[in-house]
Amino acid sequence: FMEKHLFAHEQLVGLRHNAESIDSASDEMGFCYGEIFRWHRDVVQLTTKDASEKLAVSFAVAKSANLSIYEWRLEQAVERNSHIPEHLTKYGDLHM
Repeated sequence: FMEKHLFAHEQLVGLRHNAESIDSASDEMGFCYGEIFRWHRDVVQLTTKDASEKLAVSFAVAKSANLSIYEWRLEQAVERNSHIPEHLTKYGDLHM
């Protein structure tokens, strides 16, 4: 929905996935094995050596990184368009 309706309007949200947005979503992580599943700082402690557990954590990390790119793009859009409510408050109308 967001890709089709919101992010399709480049003049509002800016360029797609530039280097800065990708760098802000990058992270180095490690993993180890233990008795309980934990995620502390940049280390994930897995409870088994099962590939499905690693895959589930990998998907979660990928979704998180993708979400942070969208959050960054949304912040940029809010900053770029902050003049709109300010203009409305000051003059009571918009000329678009």
